[in-house]
Amino acid sequence: MRAPDDNAARVWSAGDRATWSYVASGYAFTVPVAAIVREVHKSRVLIEVAQRQQGQWVRVLKLVPPNKLAPRTVPVAELGEVTRGEAQVSPPEIPAGLAPHLSEEEGATDI
Repeated sequence: MRAPDDNAARVWSAGDRATWSYVASGYAFTVPVAAIVREVHKSRVLIEVAQRQQGQWVRVLKLVPPNKLAPRTVPVAELGEVTRGEAQVSPPEIPAGLAPHLSEEEGATDI
């Protein structure tokens, strides 16, 4: 039986800063990943994370269970969050109607 999770009852809103507890595939540990909540659905939360691809930081969307998220207060420049007076970068557009068609499997779903 799983222990109760304090974050399971948290109500997330679009724009909230979060830390996603990503379970590395094939490994017995979790990796904390900075995220921004973009949409909240019935059983999943659409988040935006920064990912290194070909030497560049890009922002990607993931659909994750809400109990894998924890509140975060520190801004992250790779996510376009304002730090030390810098201009904020606009988030990527979420295609209309995309999220309802995503899989409801246990782990995160790439978009």
